[in-house]
Amino acid sequence: MAEVDVRETFKGGIGLVLGVFLATACPAIAEQAAQQTSDADDAGRQAALCVTPGDWQAAIAACTWIIQSGRVSGPNLANAYTARAVAYENAGDMANAVRDEEEAIELTPDNELAYEERGYIYGLMGQYSRAIPDLDHAIMLEPNNWRALQKRCLMRAEWGKDLELALADCSKAIEISPTVTSIFCSRGLVYLRLGKYQEAIEGCDTALSQGHPLAFLLYTRGLAKLKAGNADGGNADLAQASALDSAVAGRFAGYGLTP
Repeated sequence: MAEVDVRETFKGGIGLVLGVFLATACPAIAEQAAQQTSDADDAGRQAALCVTPGDWQAAIAACTWIIQSGRVSGPNLANAYTARAVAYENAGDMANAVRDEEEAIELTPDNELAYEERGYIYGLMGQYSRAIPDLDHAIMLEPNNWRALQKRCLMRAEWGKDLELALADCSKAIEISPTVTSIFCSRGLVYLRLGKYQEAIEGCDTALSQGHPLAFLLYTRGLAKLKAGNADGGNADLAQASALDSAVAGRFAGYGLTP
């Protein structure tokens, strides 16, 4: 049976931290699947669901269908495992997410995407000593992978170690993709850790001026303003951040950063 070629579909979406997928992915998969066997329409639907964010249980089921269908092998199968890992991650099942990335790496040892995502999952679990080597490997395989650079920057910032290296990672990621707000979030946290409060404020200002009122950015800027002596501005940012995301203060407290 001919394979459904899902590699580009998975590649387009898996590496983004918030699960933002290429708008053309589903039509591309449907078109490719339509050229296959009599049940190709179902194959196309399953491939599309597998990489569609939101209903993560549906994504897990669809990815499982693809993995068990016999339609994909090698790199395509590896990316199906990575897609399911992302769905597991977003569903809060980190153990299965790690296991799927291990399957992907075993199938394709040079798959930077699988190393990147496993590193990120380890970071979400607070296992930074495992996260950083995976991200190192992903960047070794693809030095201009801005997503892996940003994630390594964030992991180091959260861990509070190798902050100058974290700053270099985020700065390189911004050179590659200067409009991605999440990179500024990570770099803002690094500046805050380093005590470079004005740089943190200016970086958050730049990102926020792009029209993204993210709680993480506002809370970072708020803490930096407080440290810099601007109590009114800092407290206003912290209040706005908490209004957007009630959990943001707890997240920063987990980093050891409080007003």
